[in-house]
Amino acid sequence: NRLWCKVSVRILWRNSWNYSDSTFDTLIACLPSKSKEILYKNKIIILTPISKPPMFNYTAFCKVLSIEYVHYTFLLRPKLLTSCNNVCILSEELFKMFMEQITSLKELYFFDFSNITLTSYSGAKDCLRNLSELHCSNFNFCSTKFEIFNTLIKLRFNKDTPLLFITNFKNLQELEFSVNNFNDLKDYEKLENFNFPQLQILKIPYPYKFLTKFLENNGKHLY
Repeated sequence: NRLWCKVSVRILWRNSWNYSDSTFDTLIACLPSKSKEILYKNKIIILTPISKPPMFNYTAFCKVLSIEYVHYTFLLRPKLLTSCNNVCILSEELFKMFMEQITSLKELYFFDFSNITLTSYSGAKDCLRNLSELHCSNFNFCSTKFEIFNTLIKLRFNKDTPLLFITNFKNLQELEFSVNNFNDLKDYEKLENFNFPQLQILKIPYPYKFLTKFLENNGKHLY
């Protein structure tokens, strides 16, 4: 039954956290020709040939993408990729394909990577247009003030560099953050006068002093 098959495929490919080695092998086999040429030039010969085009565009079904999970999955397959550099090359080609083929990503997990700027990839604008959840360590993945501010309702992040950026996300309903460097607190203190009218959930590791004023402005709908 083609309808049942399509529904099942959508469910199986929705969340990258659930991808198995065979799932990634399928993604690699579906990489565009330009990406396969890059892998070949770098002597990364791991492609599983396919005799005919896949029945579905599996990449497009992804709604939850974890950059770390994709990257570290390949690091844990030393027989497949013999160097960290090869892992980075392959991961980047997959990220390019994700940005170009996912029409509406809902959740993005982006920690520990400072050398990847997702918004520079072709198709990223459409891919991230309706993003509702962002989990990150900083905003280096974003090269510009991208069009995710009006749709984002959940933000979780920790950071090492001062960055007053979350005030762009005016429709936040859930906010979770921590400060790794206490010199960053001056940056956060600027938040005390900012209003998030939709905020319902606030998660913080310490009772920072600036939160008194922040809660006066934003505590009305918290639960």
